[in-house]
Amino acid sequence: MLISCFRKHLMLCLGAAMVGWHYTQYMEKYVLEEAPFYKSWEPVLKSTSRYHNGYSYIASWFGIGFLLLSSLCMLIANCYVNVSYRHLFPDFAK
Repeated sequence: MLISCFRKHLMLCLGAAMVGWHYTQYMEKYVLEEAPFYKSWEPVLKSTSRYHNGYSYIASWFGIGFLLLSSLCMLIANCYVNVSYRHLFPDFAK
């Protein structure tokens, strides 16, 4: 029960972090018109600048992908352990 609760909160935190990061990026580029943000720049500066995330963004998505893959493997392993546990100890089965 505790592990399942931890997984749900971990996935919720990861999802919230991704949403927060993308929301902040969107707000900085398209909504906020104050001095340090993109919409307040002069047109010459906007046309000569470019933005890219770099390898760290791709590396973080690979990390999240491997996290999801390992969670899936743990879930499958848990199912197999529960099936074998029920076969070995039928008195404790639900």
